[in-house]
Amino acid sequence: MAKIAKIAKNGITIAPDIKGHERIVEWFVERRDAVDKLPEEYVIARDDYYANYKTHHKQGSKINKYINHEYIPVVGGLVEAAKVGRDEPDVFYKMLVKDTDKHGSSLYGNTHDISCEMLFVRTDQKQLYRNVFKVRLRVQQECYDLMHHLRSDEPEADANARLFLLTTRTNSYDMAYEYELDNVRREAIRVSKKRYEGKKREERATPIWANHFKINAVYSDAYRLNKRDGKNTWHVDHIFPLHFDDRKGRTGSGLHIHQNLQIIPREVNLKKSNRFIG
Repeated sequence: MAKIAKIAKNGITIAPDIKGHERIVEWFVERRDAVDKLPEEYVIARDDYYANYKTHHKQGSKINKYINHEYIPVVGGLVEAAKVGRDEPDVFYKMLVKDTDKHGSSLYGNTHDISCEMLFVRTDQKQLYRNVFKVRLRVQQECYDLMHHLRSDEPEADANARLFLLTTRTNSYDMAYEYELDNVRREAIRVSKKRYEGKKREERATPIWANHFKINAVYSDAYRLNKRDGKNTWHVDHIFPLHFDDRKGRTGSGLHIHQNLQIIPREVNLKKSNRFIG
C-alpha cells in the first residue's frame, strides 16, 4: 500500500476503503496490462467531463450525466451497472480508483477539460436519488432594505430592539412576498436493500396518471403526525398491498395512488402486513 500511495499522487485518486481489493488496485495503478484477465466482478470505464472552477458549472460526464448536470464521478461513489457497460438491473458498482489522464486534460484559466479512466467493482450496496429544491424568497424592496440596514449598520443593537423597530415599520401593511424556484438537482443517497426494493416496487406500481401531488400530501400528513406523536408512530399503508398473498393462495398487486393510501398506527400496519382487509 505504501507503493500505491506514492504513485497515487500522480493524477490517481484511490477510494478511502479498498479493503479486499488491494491487489487489483495495485495492478490498475502500476501496470494495467492484460485487461481481459481482470476478474469478472471488476470493470474499467472511461469518462470525459468539463468543469469551470470559478462558476462551479460542471457537465459532460458519461458515467453520471443522468443524475444532474453538476455532478462529477467521485471515488468511493456508486453508479448503476448500465453506466459502466454491464447489463445488470438494480446492481451498483463502486469506484475504487480514478486516473486522470494528464495528456488528455487541459486547463485554461478556470476551465478544466478532463479525461479519466476508472476501476469499478460490483457491490451489494444500493442507492436511490432524491430531488433537492433550492428556493429563493423575494420580498418588497423596502422591507429588504430595512432588514439589510438593521443588520449592517447596527450590529451592536439589541436583537429585541431591532425586532421591535422592524415590526413597527411594517405592521401597517402586509408584506408582499413570493417564492421562486432557483434550482433542482438530484442527490444520491445510499439505502438498505429492503428500502431500495420497496421504492422500486412503488415505482413499478405507479401509473402514469397517478396524482403525485396528492400522494405527497398523504406522506406529508404522516410526517406531521409523527412529529407530533413521536417517530414511527404512524405508517402510510397501501390499503390494497403492492404485493400480497391471501390464505387461499391467490396473489395480486395494488397501485401506488393516493386512493390506495391510508395513515394508520404502526402496530396496526405491522399486524396487517401484506394482506388486504376489506
